[in-house]
Amino acid sequence: MSPPLFSVIDHRLVTDQSDLEGQLERLEQEERDVSALRRRVHERIANFPNDVLIEQERELSARRRELHEQIDALRIQIRMGRTPS
Repeated sequence: MSPPLFSVIDHRLVTDQSDLEGQLERLEQEERDVSALRRRVHERIANFPNDVLIEQERELSARRRELHEQIDALRIQIRMGRTPS
């Protein structure tokens, strides 16, 4: 099993709009990477289902949901012109 793809938002380091936009770009790229990997796992499950692949798909799906939540929150912050305190 490949290592999880994790990004961490350190709100203390995100201090201005460009930092927010940079963090958003990184999270969006990670989401694309996780989604691509998840699609490949789905293809493998369709052909050769097994417990390891199913668990990997669950982990990838959970990470993808987390990323979507973080991306949505950053988009709201960017639209509102706010930075986290």
